[in-house]
Amino acid sequence: MPLIGSDSQSQPKPEHKGLFGGKEKPKQLDSHKVDEQLINMDNRLRVIEERTSNLQRRYMVTEQNMLSSNKKFSSEFKTINLDINEIKKEISQIRVKVLQIIEELKKCARKEEITMIKRYVDMWEPINFVTRKEVEKIIGEMLQEKLQEKKL
Repeated sequence: MPLIGSDSQSQPKPEHKGLFGGKEKPKQLDSHKVDEQLINMDNRLRVIEERTSNLQRRYMVTEQNMLSSNKKFSSEFKTINLDINEIKKEISQIRVKVLQIIEELKKCARKEEITMIKRYVDMWEPINFVTRKEVEKIIGEMLQEKLQEKKL
């Protein structure tokens, strides 16, 4: 164990060269390679910026399309709601009229009643009935015949 203040602290520490003690990297970079890398990075940055601007344009177009579709659907929904309300009103009016018809039909004669009346009519034979005028005419004719018989 080294003691504090001993010579071991004053000795320079060996530089760590990595796990396998690889080669030392050159400290000076070639300016041509640096220029190529900068140009390459600049080109990549331009491509990324172009892609980003294209994505932004697509996003804006999509957003505008969604807004216009939303407005269209909203107006169609309102129209459909108005139509539904109108149909509901018509159905309620029809319901009221059907109830009125049912009440009127309840007041009408039933089939049994009609057949009973038909039997009475057939039994009485109203075709053989005479009218007042016919009776008056017949009585007048008979009176004239009697008067003529008395005169003769």
